[in-house]
Amino acid sequence: MEDVGTGTRDAVRLDPLQPGDHVGWIVGSAEEYERLSRWCLADGARAGDKLFVLGSRAGGAARATHLPELPEHTRLSPLRSDALDPDAMGQVFARETAAACHEGYRGVRVLADMEWLLDHPPAPTLETLVDFELRLGRMVAEMGAIVVCAYRARRFDPGTVAQVMCVHGLEIGENRPDRGFRMWSNGQNVWEVHGEVDLSNAAAFRAALETALSDGDSPDGPAREPNGDAAATVRLRLSGLRFIDVTGMRTLALAAQSRRPGVRLVVQAAPRKFRRWWELLGYDQDGDCGVEIQA
Repeated sequence: MEDVGTGTRDAVRLDPLQPGDHVGWIVGSAEEYERLSRWCLADGARAGDKLFVLGSRAGGAARATHLPELPEHTRLSPLRSDALDPDAMGQVFARETAAACHEGYRGVRVLADMEWLLDHPPAPTLETLVDFELRLGRMVAEMGAIVVCAYRARRFDPGTVAQVMCVHGLEIGENRPDRGFRMWSNGQNVWEVHGEVDLSNAAAFRAALETALSDGDSPDGPAREPNGDAAATVRLRLSGLRFIDVTGMRTLALAAQSRRPGVRLVVQAAPRKFRRWWELLGYDQDGDCGVEIQA
């Protein structure tokens, strides 16, 4: 673990990032961006990662991502400025990961300045961002890459970007209060859900569930089971879920009801209180819901 000075009362303590990490970061200032960008890329260089920086096409943001005294890295440009396309971006990362491993690197590490999303208004909605980040996170986990998504606080709606942090498995930076819940792919066709789901973050939870339940519709084909078969089952693992209120349970039930035909939703490691309240609310008897709850 490394101490990174913040100029405030405390230091931000950061652990080395590991393959498969999909990291969210709300950037509070240019000074914070410069400091933690250096840490992120230096950590990658020490670990043997091939380094990339993804930035905006706009001049100001492009200059911001060319920081002095950084480890050697390659600059990437967004593939499409008019649409969020996690599958196309994932293909680029997969190609670069294969090439990096062939060259003797551990893998790839991408520092993404997400200001590129604003190159062509209007700004993306919460639902669009959650869908993009969750799909990208699944591909990052599967290929063992590391991607750090930096959202500049002055450029994005605070409420929207705070909820987008919920679909990153990790978060760095100074502006990182408890987001309530986190949901991410473990790379093995299982979506981990940790924390607390309630009225305050139900919209982000619903958007994340809809993405997980529709992820097999991607242009690359359906998600795959560990044995290589097409996945007809979506698994949510709730081992890290501390609390979920009635709104959260209703959100899960409604998302299950709207899933595409042929998709089975299994909730694994469900806490005892969750199972009890699911039954009291009658969802276990709801034929349209069709969620399989496992202890």
